[in-house]
Amino acid sequence: MARPPRLLLPLLVVVLAGWGSTTTVAPSLASLPAFAAPSTFLTPTPNSTPATTDPPAASTLPSSPWGHACPEACLCGQEPLPLSAPVAEAADLADVSGPRPFMACYGVPSGLADDDPNVEVLRVSNWTVRRLDLWPLRRLPGLRVLDLQGNGVAEISGSGKANPELRVVDLSANSLHILGAFAFRDLSSLRVLNLSLNGLHSIAPQALALPRLRVLDLRRNRLAVLKPHFFSDAPALRELYLADNALSRVPPLVLAPLDVLDLSGNHIIRVEEAAFDAVNVSRVLDLSRNALRRVPNAALRRLGAVRDLVLSDNPLGEALAAGAVAGLAVRTLHLQRLRALATVHRGALRGLPELRELRLSANPDLAYVHPQGLGDVPRLHTLDLSDTPLLALERELLDAAPALRTLRLDNGTLHCHCSLGWLRNLTGGPVSCRGPPAAAHPPCAPYIIPLFPETFSETLGNNASFHCRALFGEGEAAAAGSVTWRTQAGVELSEGQCADGAGRVCVRDHVLTVLYLHAEDAGTYTCEARGAGRDARAVRLHVRDVHVRLLPLTVTSTFVTLAWNMSSAVTNSYTLRVQEVDAAAANASDASRSVTFTVGLKMHSYTVHGLKPRSRYAFTLAIQREAYSLVIGSTEVTTREGAFLVSLGIERNYLSIIVVSVVGGASAAACLGVCGLRCWRQRLRLREAAHLAALRKSDSAFSGREMLSQPGSPSADSPPLQTLFRGITYISLSDERSAPSECGRSIEQDLISFTNKFCSAIERGPSASELAGTTTMSTMST
Repeated sequence: MARPPRLLLPLLVVVLAGWGSTTTVAPSLASLPAFAAPSTFLTPTPNSTPATTDPPAASTLPSSPWGHACPEACLCGQEPLPLSAPVAEAADLADVSGPRPFMACYGVPSGLADDDPNVEVLRVSNWTVRRLDLWPLRRLPGLRVLDLQGNGVAEISGSGKANPELRVVDLSANSLHILGAFAFRDLSSLRVLNLSLNGLHSIAPQALALPRLRVLDLRRNRLAVLKPHFFSDAPALRELYLADNALSRVPPLVLAPLDVLDLSGNHIIRVEEAAFDAVNVSRVLDLSRNALRRVPNAALRRLGAVRDLVLSDNPLGEALAAGAVAGLAVRTLHLQRLRALATVHRGALRGLPELRELRLSANPDLAYVHPQGLGDVPRLHTLDLSDTPLLALERELLDAAPALRTLRLDNGTLHCHCSLGWLRNLTGGPVSCRGPPAAAHPPCAPYIIPLFPETFSETLGNNASFHCRALFGEGEAAAAGSVTWRTQAGVELSEGQCADGAGRVCVRDHVLTVLYLHAEDAGTYTCEARGAGRDARAVRLHVRDVHVRLLPLTVTSTFVTLAWNMSSAVTNSYTLRVQEVDAAAANASDASRSVTFTVGLKMHSYTVHGLKPRSRYAFTLAIQREAYSLVIGSTEVTTREGAFLVSLGIERNYLSIIVVSVVGGASAAACLGVCGLRCWRQRLRLREAAHLAALRKSDSAFSGREMLSQPGSPSADSPPLQTLFRGITYISLSDERSAPSECGRSIEQDLISFTNKFCSAIERGPSASELAGTTTMSTMST
C-alpha cells in the first residue's frame, strides 16, 4: 500500500453519507456572530403583530419598585436589558447586568407628574399614532432603551435633548416611508438604531446626523439607490445592514471604517470597480442573494482585508473560470448555493494567501473541481464540499493546500472508482460511493466524468467548448492514460493540437473548443480515454441558424434596395457583399466585381448604387468574426434595362439640371439688380426732397425788415420806394405759420411768393397791375 503524502496525515474528513467521522463540524453561516440579529427586538419577524393583551385595570396596576406610581395603561417592573451581546457591546451597555427598571405601556406615558430617572427601558405597543413626538419622554431622563416597533409611526418630531442616556431606539415595523432632515436631532448618545420593515425609500440629508451611531439597521425597506449623503453624518458607524431592499448596483461609497456591511437580498447585478475605494470592511461583507453574473473581482481587490466574504446564492454561471476569485485578502469565502455552477476550472481560486476556510457546499449542480482549481492558498485549513453531487475528487486538488485539516464531503455522490484509493487510505475505512459494481468494469478502467451533455445546441457564430476529464487510477496507470478528441470530420486531436492551421478547433487542457461556429461544424464529437481499458463519451453539436432573410425591395437599372429581418442572435454589425455575376455563367463562382459594405446592427435595409443595367448581381449578408465571414442570407438580382428610369420619367439628366440652375440663377440676379436700382433711385428722390425743403425753409426766413434795413440803390428808371410801398397797409415779418389761405396755401408760402414778385418789380420796374396785385397779396396776408 502506498504511503499517504505527508500533508494529508493530519487531515480530518467528515462524511455523513455512511462513511468517515462526524467529529468536526464547521460552523454554519447563521451561527456566525456577525450574522446574529442585532437584538431580540431589532429584527422583528415579518408580518408579526405585537401582543394584544388588554391593559390591566387601574386598580390592579402595581406601583413601581423605585417609589413612583406606575402610569396608567403601563406595566412596571425589573428585568435584564433585552439586548443581545453584540448590540449591548455596541451600545456600551455590556457592563450593565442584573434586573433593570422597565416600563411597558400602551402608548407614550403621559401621566408622569415628575421626572423619573430610574426607568431605563420603555416598551410601547398596540399604539397607533402617525406622528411620534419625543418631547413627552423628557420625564424619563435615564432612559437607555426605547422600543417602539409596530406602532404605525410615519413621522418623527421633537427633540431628544432631555434623554442624554438614550442608547438604543427600535422603530422597526412602522410606516416611516420618508426620513426627514434632523429626524433624530439631539440624540447625541444614540448607538443603535433599527429602522427595518418600514417601506423606507427616501432619506433626506442630515437625517441620520448621529455622531455616535454604531449600528444602523435598514433591512427590508424599499431603498433603490445609495446616495452619498445617507451616511456621511454618522462618522462612528460600524455596522450597516441594507439587506432585502431594491438596490440594483453598488456605487462608489464614502463610509467610515466598517465591521459589517450587509447588502444581501437585493437586485444587485453590478458592483462598480471603484465602489469600495473609500470603504474598509474588516469583518463581514455580504453580497449573497443578489443577481451577480460574475464575481466583482476588481472591486473586491480594493476592499482591503475582510474576514468573511459571502457570495452565495448568486447566478455566477455554469463554471468558475480561471481567475474568477483571485488576489483577495479574505479569510472565509462563501460560495454556497450557486445556481447552475457545475465546474470549477483550473486557477479559478488562486492568489488567496489569507484564506482559511472555503465553503463550496450546497451547490446542487457542482460535479467537478479541477485538481488545479486551487492555487496559492497556503493557510487553507477547511474545505467544505458537502451536499454537492461531486463525481470525483482527485488527490492533486489538495496539493495546493498544505495546511488543510478538515475536508467535508457530507451527503456526496462520488462515483465508485479505483482512483478514490487515496481517500480510502487516508480515512482508514471504506468510502461510500455510487455507481455500478466493480465486476462490471475491468480493474481501474478509465472513466470519463460526464461533464458535458449528450446533445448541445449553439447559435451560428458563437463558441462551444466541452471539457473531457477521465479517471485512470493511481501511479503508473494514471501516467499511462491518454485522452483524445475525434471531431465530426474524423480528425483525432490530442492535447495541444488543432484541426486547422487557424486554430479554430483545438484541444487545450482536455477541453475541446470550437470558435465561431460554422454550419458545417454540426455533428458528433467523441472523447476517448485509453489506459488499462477504454471509455468514450460523445456529444452531438447542433448549430442554430439565425433565420435572417435577404429580400430585394426596389430593383432599377442602376440601384437596388435590399431589406432583411432583425435577429436577436446577432450581436455585431452585418457585412453586405455585392458580387457581379457573369451573365454567360450565372451559376459560376467567379465574378468580375465584388464590393463589401458594413452596415449597422440596428439597420434592416440598404441601397446599393452604381450598378450596371441588365446585369446580374449576387448579394450576401454575413456576420464577421475576426477573419471569418459567416453567411446568414443571400439572394441574386438582375437589374433593369437602361430605359427603365426613362419610362418612369425619373431618369436623371445632369445637363438639364445645370441649364435650369443657370437660368434660375440669372433670373434671381436680375431681379435683385432691379430691386436694388429702384431702391437707389427712391433714395435719391428722398434726398432731393429733403434738400428742397431745407432751401424753402431758409427762404422763408428772409423778411421784409431785412429788405428795408438793407435797401439797394435804385436805378434811374426805378420808382422810389415810397411809390412801390404805396397802398401796402401791413406786411407780416413773423416766421410763424398760420392757417391755410383761401387758395389752400399757408401764409408762409404767400409771403415767399410776394417777396419774389416784389424783388422782380424792383429790378425791372413794376407796372400798375403788379403793384395792385402786390397790394392785394399784402392785404390777404394781413
